[in-house]
Amino acid sequence: QTQVPWAIGRPSGVHPSVLIAPGVVMAEDVQVGAGTVLNPGVVLYPGTVVGEHCLIHANVVLGADGFGFVPPYQDLAHWTKIPHLGSVRIGNNVELGAGTCVDRAVVGITLIDDGCKIDNLCQIGHNVRIGKHCVLAGQVGVAGSTKLEDYVVVGGQTGIAGHLHIGRGARIGGQSGVAKSLPPGAEVLGSPAVDAREFRRLFAAQKSAKG
Repeated sequence: QTQVPWAIGRPSGVHPSVLIAPGVVMAEDVQVGAGTVLNPGVVLYPGTVVGEHCLIHANVVLGADGFGFVPPYQDLAHWTKIPHLGSVRIGNNVELGAGTCVDRAVVGITLIDDGCKIDNLCQIGHNVRIGKHCVLAGQVGVAGSTKLEDYVVVGGQTGIAGHLHIGRGARIGGQSGVAKSLPPGAEVLGSPAVDAREFRRLFAAQKSAKG
């Protein structure tokens, strides 16, 4: 584990118009675009890029290591950390809610594209790619290497498994558990998530059976 080169003062890659609240911590090589606001307690790890006119709420962490370990095997008695050498890139006009974390990629980038709105306490895993104008409500978790296409809407407390593809415009209801890829325009609910119409029929049938 190498020492992070935290900046003293405003890094050269941070636009002069960026508003930096007390308690913001940034690495020396970060880049932040014009008009962005960094609220108290925001942490930008090395290699992080934040676009223009973003609103980053308190205690957001961008670029911490992703959760990747090699399990114990043969003579190895402990979990071995996988180096995360990539970075995080946030597009323009993105809002990230308080306490949200976006992990750096193993290699390449973890991406949140232009116009996304992400609520408080969301977890975005390593190598996730979230397309333009997606909305994620509070406490959503997206596991590593999953891709959300543009205009996806995700309800609160939803968990999305890793290595999935969520099609453009899909809508996922709150507290859903998504374990398989979804086509464009899908609307799902439940855990495991199923087509919303099917979920509502099952719910109505169960309610009727109970009298």
